[in-house]
Amino acid sequence: MKKTENTNKINLLGICLDFRMLEKDLVGGDVDDRQKSYASYLGHFYQVVYSKKSRAAYRKFSGDDKLTLIPTDSINRVSFIYDALKIGWKMCRTKKIDALTTEDPFTTGLVGLILKKRFRLPLNIQIHNDFFDNKYWIDLRFVNRVFNKLGKFTLKYADTIRVGTEYEKKKLCEMGFAPEKIRVIPVYADVERFSTEESNFNREEFLIEAGLSRFTKLIVSTGRLEPQKDYPVLIQAMAEVCKTHPDAVLCLLGEGSDRARITSEIERQGLKDNVILTGAVPHKDVAKYLQACDLFVMPSIYEGTCIALAEACFAGKPVVATAFAGAHELVIDGKTGFRVPIRDLGSISGKIISLLENANEAKVMGLAGRAHVAGLFNKDHNIIGVVRMWKDTAAVAV
Repeated sequence: MKKTENTNKINLLGICLDFRMLEKDLVGGDVDDRQKSYASYLGHFYQVVYSKKSRAAYRKFSGDDKLTLIPTDSINRVSFIYDALKIGWKMCRTKKIDALTTEDPFTTGLVGLILKKRFRLPLNIQIHNDFFDNKYWIDLRFVNRVFNKLGKFTLKYADTIRVGTEYEKKKLCEMGFAPEKIRVIPVYADVERFSTEESNFNREEFLIEAGLSRFTKLIVSTGRLEPQKDYPVLIQAMAEVCKTHPDAVLCLLGEGSDRARITSEIERQGLKDNVILTGAVPHKDVAKYLQACDLFVMPSIYEGTCIALAEACFAGKPVVATAFAGAHELVIDGKTGFRVPIRDLGSISGKIISLLENANEAKVMGLAGRAHVAGLFNKDHNIIGVVRMWKDTAAVAV
């Protein structure tokens, strides 16, 4: 039986799929800094991280006084389960581990559950998206039906559960999970770097540099080009916007597997001049697009806490977002921007046009959005809140 007092610095073993922390990734954001911040409050943070054998650029081993990253060098995500379990098994046998944490309730959650049962360790499972019983997520791939059941199974054995929004907590409680086990803690991000209050940024110079000087209205969306983002629907909405605002341009910042389908929709709508795929943009340069834009759009069919949306809000920009879980927390409808029904083409285009045609109202919304998000992304609340959750997890007798 293992018990650790909440005041102690614990040794934590994490199982994670986010390979960006193994790279010096200038595009992926501040995931690396976030892990180091967590580790600074722990005795030691060991992270077993998914990596592919084919990616030679990975840091093969990263260790310092507080954080150790251990890549799995897996053939694929299926073999990752075995690889992570083998590494985790060895770590639990050779290191003093006080608690386990997993990035999701699916593959990493399964690994965590097996280690919990074998070594009698308390388990924390994190959920970073609105997955369960979400028709949009389930319909994307057949395997998501399996994951939907697997995730509910692993969560039954979690000692603590982390979600990013009250919306997700409410769903879990309605599914029968004990509310006292669930912590609402958004993923911390240094959104303050996107503030424009003291910036000497020159919009005209940026538009010239980016080849956008012929446009007077700039709309931006940032994120991976994946089906989850539902960008083809946004492009259809942009076709409606351009009927009255041919001087508007939409820049999609990111790269991903859905690029071909998005490109095809751009061509089908005749918007090659009004929709630009920038590809992956270094995280530090995203701020320039946010500073320059008139508004930000996030058309996702499902999301948890949406860091890209939070960054846009902190940049002081009005937003149009579909009504996914994270948008309920980040967007005060009609005050900091607009929440619209998922895949509602008319609502998306209508709210974009409204913001383009009401610049004063848009500016007021943007400033209100910055104040609102600043209250949600407090480092002490987010980072220390997660560490406190892990310490509470370690204090559970198994």
